[in-house]
Amino acid sequence: MGLLKWLCRRFKCASECMLNVDDLPIDLLDIDLTQYQLTDDDKKYVWKIQSKRPSVHTYKHRKQTKTVEI
Repeated sequence: MGLLKWLCRRFKCASECMLNVDDLPIDLLDIDLTQYQLTDDDKKYVWKIQSKRPSVHTYKHRKQTKTVEI
């Protein structure tokens, strides 16, 4: 088993596979993450992306409160 793992590590994909950005939907960035069942690890990944990438805006997202009519 150790030899198989060693061989797999030796042979890696040498091509520069790129995701075609033009094929992504336009509304990809207009998503509400609260609609998904994110795990703690998912939230950590999102936080890492937010902290490492420059932001167009400097504001913080605020949670919207729901109004209830009585």
